[in-house]
Amino acid sequence: MTDQEAFFEYRAVIRFLVLRNEPTMMIVRMLSETYGDDAPSQRFVYKWAQRFRDGRKSLEDDPRSGRPKTTAGLAEAISEILQERPFESVRTLASTLEVSRETIRETLHNELGLRKFVIRLVPHSLSPSQKQKRVEVSLQILHHLESPGGCDNVITGDETWVFHENAHDSVWAASSAEAGTRVSRTIGAKKSMVSVFWTIRGFLLVDVLPEGGRFNSDYASELLHKLEASIGESRPVPRLLGMFLHWDNARPHKSAFTTAVANKLRLGQIPQPPYSPDIAPSDFFLFGMLKQRLKGQTFGNQQELLSAVWAELSKIGDDVLQAVFEDWKARLRTVIENGGEYIIR
Repeated sequence: MTDQEAFFEYRAVIRFLVLRNEPTMMIVRMLSETYGDDAPSQRFVYKWAQRFRDGRKSLEDDPRSGRPKTTAGLAEAISEILQERPFESVRTLASTLEVSRETIRETLHNELGLRKFVIRLVPHSLSPSQKQKRVEVSLQILHHLESPGGCDNVITGDETWVFHENAHDSVWAASSAEAGTRVSRTIGAKKSMVSVFWTIRGFLLVDVLPEGGRFNSDYASELLHKLEASIGESRPVPRLLGMFLHWDNARPHKSAFTTAVANKLRLGQIPQPPYSPDIAPSDFFLFGMLKQRLKGQTFGNQQELLSAVWAELSKIGDDVLQAVFEDWKARLRTVIENGGEYIIR
């Protein structure tokens, strides 16, 4: 069978399936399953399926008169492709439907009202039970924060990795050549684990895990003793009496040894649901802002890093911290109202 005869046969099959109201993507699959390696291209199928949907009956090729191709029904053809492949590129759509990219863009934007968005990431695929847990724990946290003086007795904290070299991501320049380059970080790039504990009134403790040290229960317990010392002599002994610590569910935080130390120091604990950085102030506010402020800085050792972190934290006013705690409460309410779903902003 010649190519011309094959194309004629393909068109006949496509027209038959269009008359049966089969979706174009299904027609592509049927032809692929039936003809195998000899099946027509997806672009061929979409082009002829659309022509037949527009009322064409002839199976013959169009005479090459140089007339512009019609875009009638283009929006419907695009919609059908995107229904099954919503991630398709303008380039592929233009190639498949044999129209210009500009025509595809105009149809997407003006006729279909579509824009291409980056799919937002979430920390975890939450199960129904995890969503319920987020609601239950959010209710507990919110109840504490909204009780009289509740925000004043909460210490929140967590740890994060901070690199010793923090290049800027972008600069203003006349051209990309003038903007220069930056070296991509390797897996061995030097970094240190920084722990920060803070309240609505200010920052209490910043600590760096010693080089070669391990983030374990011993270190977490040591942090609690340092936190007690940071409270100062103004509070009665035990200094942490009446205070509540909020940190996440990392194993060293919740170990029996660490919990025993917290109890000995008379430090209460506020729960945090698993997989929930969107309702942890250090995650949704502090660490992102801190790392952004450290851009362009390089640290020769951990002491330099520690000093830089303290310098940046000292610039954060009490009004900002108070606003963060209000945002925290608002986020908790949102989680409760939305049945435990993530907050995406």
